[in-house]
Amino acid sequence: IRSFEVVGDYLYAVSANHVSGFELWRTKDGSNWEVVRDDGFGDFDNTSGRGLHAYEVEKNEKYLYVGSENRKTGAKMWRKALKNNGDFDKNAEWEEIVTDGLGYITNFWFSDFAEYNGYLYTGTLNPGGMQLWRSKNGVDFEKIFDEGNGDRFESA
Repeated sequence: IRSFEVVGDYLYAVSANHVSGFELWRTKDGSNWEVVRDDGFGDFDNTSGRGLHAYEVEKNEKYLYVGSENRKTGAKMWRKALKNNGDFDKNAEWEEIVTDGLGYITNFWFSDFAEYNGYLYTGTLNPGGMQLWRSKNGVDFEKIFDEGNGDRFESA
């Protein structure tokens, strides 16, 4: 298990699978788990779930964010709308909001997600130095720094 996130009545988890792609799981009781998504969200090169976070973009508009490791085409990110109890909105579909490491295919994964002052923050693993990004609306990300914030050996 790479990451956990508690949302309402659910505990979500992402795995790593370098053969057939990572999986997203959830449970309501801690013992019985269901697979929510498998096969790396349809791409076996999405080998590891990286970053898992519930973010409220606007009042009563919350999404579960899932980041993945992809060393061929760059990190990926998806989101899906949530109800207040942590279950998915029945009309919601998964949205792939980042397809290419935020424009850098050497951003191999999103290290984590956090909220601060109304922004959703995420960092990346990048051999040229880590990057820090943030988004106010949960879709459009702005780069705060790159190249390890002055130390290119700070990769993640």
